[in-house]
Amino acid sequence: MDDNFVNPETPNENESEFEQFLKNSQNAAPESESSDGNAEKTMLPEDPQEKPAEDPEIAKKKKKNKGAVALIIVLVLIMIAAIGVMVTVLVRSDSGSDSFDPEKTVVTVSDLASKENVTGGNAESAIDIGNIEISAAEFYLIYMDYYGRYSYYYPEDQLKEMAIDFLVFNNTLYAQALAAGYSLTDEDNQSIDDLIGEIRLQAEAESVSIEEYVEKYVLKDYTIDMYRSFLEKQMLVNNYYEDCMKKLEKELTPGEIEKAYNADITAYDIASFSYWYISAAEENAQEQADQVVEAVKAGSTLDEAIQSVTGDSTKTANKITGYTKSDVTQNFSSEAAEWLFAVKEDGSYENQAGAVTSVKADNGMIYIFCVDGAPHRNEFVPATVAYIEVDIGTDTSVKSEGEQKAIAHSTALKIKEQFDKTDKQYNSFESLMVEYNNGDNELVSGDVFESITPNGTHDAGVEAWSFDEARKVGDCEIVEGDGCYYVLYYKEKAESPVWYSAVKEKLLTDKQTAWQDSIQKLSEGKVVTDDAAIDEVIAYVKSSAQNAMAQ
Repeated sequence: MDDNFVNPETPNENESEFEQFLKNSQNAAPESESSDGNAEKTMLPEDPQEKPAEDPEIAKKKKKNKGAVALIIVLVLIMIAAIGVMVTVLVRSDSGSDSFDPEKTVVTVSDLASKENVTGGNAESAIDIGNIEISAAEFYLIYMDYYGRYSYYYPEDQLKEMAIDFLVFNNTLYAQALAAGYSLTDEDNQSIDDLIGEIRLQAEAESVSIEEYVEKYVLKDYTIDMYRSFLEKQMLVNNYYEDCMKKLEKELTPGEIEKAYNADITAYDIASFSYWYISAAEENAQEQADQVVEAVKAGSTLDEAIQSVTGDSTKTANKITGYTKSDVTQNFSSEAAEWLFAVKEDGSYENQAGAVTSVKADNGMIYIFCVDGAPHRNEFVPATVAYIEVDIGTDTSVKSEGEQKAIAHSTALKIKEQFDKTDKQYNSFESLMVEYNNGDNELVSGDVFESITPNGTHDAGVEAWSFDEARKVGDCEIVEGDGCYYVLYYKEKAESPVWYSAVKEKLLTDKQTAWQDSIQKLSEGKVVTDDAAIDEVIAYVKSSAQNAMAQ
């Protein structure tokens, strides 16, 4: 496949909030992330519970959900900074077959916006929009991106439907924005001028006019004015969308969030437990598991019970801190999750600290679970900590362990001294992270721990430093870790505890989905497509892609 083709799972740092919402809303493969926001979780040390791979054709059918089709692909919003960068999936526009009329209307949506159906802004001052016409050029820009990202995953007819539905959704938002009285600000217009200015500079670098440059890299007969109009529409859509999202979030009250939590506590609470496992294929496996359970019930610790039954004094249980019911289901089994989060009629949890059981999972393991801390509300307030990690070398044939540790500590001190000479703001620390990530020392790297909690997921030293009661934004210190030294920068503390943020996020997502559905319903029965003209654009895209791969 041509290097210009983009993996649809690859994140794009240039995506706006609107783009990210659109992409996240269609989640073809949801991430296994816990309610505390930590994607990095302590997984089982061995014998993970494997799930069979889904048939690709079944997956395709599942994804073809008419209610969410408008959200299937990332909106090409503001289209990156310049046309040369924007067109990442195809090459020069003169590499395809005969072109098409970019101004031809290929999709028409009638009576999209009026005072009666405005979902944002001031309906009293709203204006009627009438019909919305989507040009071949606009379809081309979107379909081109779809084709480059998703042609490997979806059949052509579905790509076509996805592009049409997305454009209808996007233009419905545009109509709503206009009906609500939205217009571009001076700042918006300046941003667009800056984008056009960058394109002009690129054209000058190639010694061609900006119009020639646009035709060369986008489409024959496509003009810079068309591109400006496209940017203006996307800017207005983005502004309208962000305002609608702010409005939805503002509507959420603390009382509503508390009520939603109480109605479904097992979806948000966390439990701490110890576990040991044995293969069900082993001789007397269930008998051993039962003996361990009975020993714990008789007063032994789980470790004592394991060692007594197995006769191996080195065997110990694994400890898990802060798992949600979803985490337990994913990493062990639904039966284990139901037991750990069993609720009595009075609303309290049935299995308190010390409770023990065994569960045979589908992966052929028998797990023994012992509750260390009954499920409870996660009151931790997450922290975001940036770090530069200096690993301690392990090649003792060159230098001793002590010498390599001293070198690593010296490097960490040097980085800290560099930072201390700056304004000590996050941007300065971020610059150092970039510098050391791009440096020649493979033992040094930098990144950010997003929304961490003291649940044992990260290095104990990092968690202890991050959740010191005296910690404040802007703090920077060196902390010794496991086989490394960290230069840590305390970036921020979350506004709310984990449970509150998780419930709020769920409610907000529900509101966003309902809002999205209301937007989609506005165009139902009002869409007319010129399939022959659309197919002409698709043929051009395919021809251009084939020529690109042949070069």
